[in-house]
Amino acid sequence: MGLTDEDYQQSPYRRYAASQNDEMNTRHNAYQLNYAYRFGDGYEFLATAYLNDFHRNWYKANSVGLSTLEQYSDFEANPTSEGIEGIGIKANNRDYQAKGIQSELHIPAGDHYVTVGVRYHEDEMDRFQWQDTYTLNQDLSLTLTERGLPGSDSNRVDSAEASTLFIQDEWTIDALVVSAGLRYEDITITREEWSKSDPTRSNGLTKDVSNDTEILVPSLGATYTLNENITLLAGIQKGYAPAAPGNADQEEEESVNIEFGSRFNMDGFSGEVIAFYSDYDNMHGNCTAAVGCSDDNIGDQYNYGEVEVAGFEFSAARTFATDTAMFPVKLTYTYTDSEFKNNFDSEIWGTVEKGDAMPYVPENQVALSLGAEFSAFVVNSQIRYVSDAHANLTESGLNAIDSRVVWDLAAKYLIDDNQKVYLSVDNLFDKTYVANRSNGGIQPGKPRTVQMGYTYSF
Repeated sequence: MGLTDEDYQQSPYRRYAASQNDEMNTRHNAYQLNYAYRFGDGYEFLATAYLNDFHRNWYKANSVGLSTLEQYSDFEANPTSEGIEGIGIKANNRDYQAKGIQSELHIPAGDHYVTVGVRYHEDEMDRFQWQDTYTLNQDLSLTLTERGLPGSDSNRVDSAEASTLFIQDEWTIDALVVSAGLRYEDITITREEWSKSDPTRSNGLTKDVSNDTEILVPSLGATYTLNENITLLAGIQKGYAPAAPGNADQEEEESVNIEFGSRFNMDGFSGEVIAFYSDYDNMHGNCTAAVGCSDDNIGDQYNYGEVEVAGFEFSAARTFATDTAMFPVKLTYTYTDSEFKNNFDSEIWGTVEKGDAMPYVPENQVALSLGAEFSAFVVNSQIRYVSDAHANLTESGLNAIDSRVVWDLAAKYLIDDNQKVYLSVDNLFDKTYVANRSNGGIQPGKPRTVQMGYTYSF
């Protein structure tokens, strides 16, 4: 839940009383088994089995738009005995699971180094959600008036099965290294849905849809060592994402991604300059409450159409040294130009016209890192600049994400080989800035946050 513009200007970190019960509870279990076998003259076989279980219940105010925020703001300024009835707080209760097994065989063959791999993967998301109803009272407390039936908001499982085969060959020809790869994917994505009045899921499915896809994804890259100081690089690869069951048009996302540039290491400086270009035939987006989708569409996938993204990255680093300390310095700059290549109407972004830039994509980003490293004490500071952007394309002047400069600081002291204490301060100077505009409200960036801790390794 965000804030109105007026309330953000007066108190950017306030919360409306209607959000007082908002809470997220999570549980995560991860298991992984690795196996490695080396044999012959440089041969290597690797295998990994993995299982991830994640549960979350994000209990939060639902269906919050600009008119709702204004209502909350006005009520808190002048609370009345009638209160505000019908405030929905949704239990976004979900279980996620991902599991699979993958293996790779590395084969040295003269000037070639070949990698062959196979993977089988399954994942699923079980949405079993409901909404409770509250009244906001004159004393700004919340009273539960109706408890929702579990599953009455969302009662479905989205799942995927994917089998993957890939081969990659790295061919060394003197100073030139050519890397070519090919990946085959066989993917089945399924949505199973039960009635919202069937919490036990005993009355059979009301929807059972699936999307089967087979795709070949090639890639080609090369590096050329010009001399001991400069290496040139270039690459091209196909990007791909299958259509989700909630994609009404069942259109896949496909792209061509190109990069080229150089890496350098000379006179104590190291760094790189890399240009990139991505051409999307059909970019996907996902409907969530956070971006303003209606309840009926949350969890669905939509198609942006054709998008081009281009730019370049520059980084340079050097470490200055004395007899007692080292002082690392690193500068990174990224320029990004994004552009929609077609017209369409978006529930999230409004009316999109050909030539519009993508929301939330700043053109310029700069990061400067400064450090000091002594025998037992290390301190680092990072200064980050992000240029302005826009949140949607309907009212650009009212939906700007202004530029910002944020400083972070981190330090640690090594007590011995096994122990250390640390301190981190995010947003050192407590810069106030807009991080997101959704559902008509402003969500501020993280205020100054201090963490201290102790670590023991054994």
